[in-house]
Amino acid sequence: MGPVLDIVPNHMGVLHGDNPWWQDVLEKGRASPCARFFDIDWERGGGKLLLPVLGKHYGEALDDGEIKLDRKKGRILYFDQSFPLSPKSRKDLKSVKDTLALHRLLEKQHYRLAFWRVASDEINYRRFFEITDLAALRAEDRAVFDATHALIGRLARRPGVDGLRVDHPDGLADPEQYFERLQELGRRPWLLIEKILADHEPLRAEWKVHGTTGYRYANLLTGLFVDGAAASRFDRIYQRFTGERQSFDEISYQSRLLIMGTTLSAELHGLGRRLARIASGNRRTRDYTDGVLRRALAEIAARFPVYRTYVTGRGVHDADRRYIDWAVNAARRASRIADPSVFDFVRSVLTLEAAPARGARRRQMVEFAMRFQQLTAPVVAKGVEDTAFYRYNRLIALNEVGNDPRDFGFSLKAFHAASEDRAKHWPCTMLASSTHDTKRSEDARARIGVLSEMSSAWRLQLRRWHLANRSRRTEVQGESLPTRSDEYHFYQALLGIWPSSPEKLDSLRDRLKAYMLKAVREAKLRTSWINPDAEYEAALERFVVHSLDNPVFVKEVGEAAAQLARLGMLVGLSQALVKVASPGVPDYYQGTELWDFSLVDPDNRRPVDYALRQKLLSEESVDAGDLLRNLADGRAKLHVIRRGLALRRAHPRLFHGGRYTALHADGGREENIVAFSLTQGSTAVVAVAPRLFAGLVGEGELALLGERAWGEAQLPLPEGAYRDVLTDEPIKGGRQPVAALLARFPVALLVAN
Repeated sequence: MGPVLDIVPNHMGVLHGDNPWWQDVLEKGRASPCARFFDIDWERGGGKLLLPVLGKHYGEALDDGEIKLDRKKGRILYFDQSFPLSPKSRKDLKSVKDTLALHRLLEKQHYRLAFWRVASDEINYRRFFEITDLAALRAEDRAVFDATHALIGRLARRPGVDGLRVDHPDGLADPEQYFERLQELGRRPWLLIEKILADHEPLRAEWKVHGTTGYRYANLLTGLFVDGAAASRFDRIYQRFTGERQSFDEISYQSRLLIMGTTLSAELHGLGRRLARIASGNRRTRDYTDGVLRRALAEIAARFPVYRTYVTGRGVHDADRRYIDWAVNAARRASRIADPSVFDFVRSVLTLEAAPARGARRRQMVEFAMRFQQLTAPVVAKGVEDTAFYRYNRLIALNEVGNDPRDFGFSLKAFHAASEDRAKHWPCTMLASSTHDTKRSEDARARIGVLSEMSSAWRLQLRRWHLANRSRRTEVQGESLPTRSDEYHFYQALLGIWPSSPEKLDSLRDRLKAYMLKAVREAKLRTSWINPDAEYEAALERFVVHSLDNPVFVKEVGEAAAQLARLGMLVGLSQALVKVASPGVPDYYQGTELWDFSLVDPDNRRPVDYALRQKLLSEESVDAGDLLRNLADGRAKLHVIRRGLALRRAHPRLFHGGRYTALHADGGREENIVAFSLTQGSTAVVAVAPRLFAGLVGEGELALLGERAWGEAQLPLPEGAYRDVLTDEPIKGGRQPVAALLARFPVALLVAN
């Protein structure tokens, strides 16, 4: 397989003086031929582009001499940033003798320098989320598409470039149109999109893509190894320890409103004004005020059931109509807006029911509906993934991009249904387990997920650890810090990455300090990135550091982590087997070929020891006993991945078009085995992986060997003769004892001879 180009069509970096298109816009304003490239609302800015780049108020920065004039280059300087002067104002360079003159010169520019906090209320160019350095592109404009994709097109037509990965397509005005244009660039590439789907949301069949980048699969894989029967027990443990009684729905709703009231306030206000102009154009709707319309939009976006809809001038998909109806109805039921009829008006615009068949008013409504869609996606991303996921900590292995933490694991039935659908409809989609965006790596999630099988022990551990660390807490004005919810979160993260050797505790301490600081700032409850609370953050850091200096606590965590790590490695082997054998294209994030216990960025960007991986790959071994005796070194996981990928290379059509069949064990182990076959003609592959290990493995055991674990359980294999590619053992088809299938290795991958 050749390179896959990772492209970002929605936005580009602009604020460091190295983007000629953006610099031309700053110099010439609306007259710049590049002005059409960026999504700028010139009316909102009074004809100027707001640049919220200053570290203090404009007047203060000017008086303090931080904003300077470079007469030689004819540019405005602010530390390492520089901005061009408009051609007409360059004649005034010589007259700039003092601060007032510099201010007057700045007033003549096509941009306005402002304090960075102004952005949330007055930004007038669309950004990537709330990042002012990244300005959104108007890729829906054919000329903009052609200019921004000229290099991509040349590269995609080269022999050896096999695909394109599209980053953040939900930021685009018209993703479907964009995917069609990509396919026109040349050779039809393998096209994957970073699309996050809700549980109930299928990928659009009409899109010219081969699938997604695999976030949904990552969560399906994690959930397969979480004990769904423990959901109510975990609810009680979480609620009693933290005192948290809010449902995830409530937390998600409040978090979205918070985002729209702060970092995305300008975007919401801009939409409100657009909708008010539409309302004012009809005598029946002109009494809806800006404020009422804005509140209605916020209520609808806060309850939107998917990232976004895909309404365009070409029409409204039935699914989009259902999502809009659901959100509007939910908002109306809960709203305290004095005139609830406003929701009917908003619905009629979003679904284009109020739009005439043609003309300026229709164009106005279509543009509004499309811009609303570009708001809901970042509202969900920032409100749910980057806020609610750090507030709701019942089982943090479930708090991942593309997952719904209300789903406490996935049943075998759900896993097989998803796999069968993928085999039929999206056989070339990507299968992920760890990515640059995951908040915890696959192996850390595997460990934490095992807690679902050990709820009683977890409850007792929480009680003991809280008592052991009472003196590590900080009393501030009668309140004990950190919060119980943050403490609960800390213990899970600690178990997820607990090291195998004591000498690594120092680095563990630093990693957890950074992680917990990021977690509480993202939660935005006691502190935040915008308004950090130094007192709370100091109390949290003291708790993390001093708890890990507590020998009693460290000893207890070490004992608990040892058992959890042992079971987590078995889960890790099963995850690796299921992933490499599933229909689709498995993707491996840097370093995860061996055990990887990482937390969110930047922790998952730590250097990878590739020399070690190359060394291990050169030492091919099929000695199952050796791999299992040294399970902690990760060679067993690498063995599963290597042998699985070799099998895929030998039989590609099985994994991209083969018929998927779920296989079910019996003998009381129905829930403990995930097994399936992929068949095409006389060729077949069978995957067998255990799950829910806590009740199967005895103390000190590292593998599931023999009848003690499996009893009389059998698994019906398709008829024929097989070879286990992990052990090179011959296996007969038909009903086979699970104990025999897993006698030499904890998982099995069979191929028909």
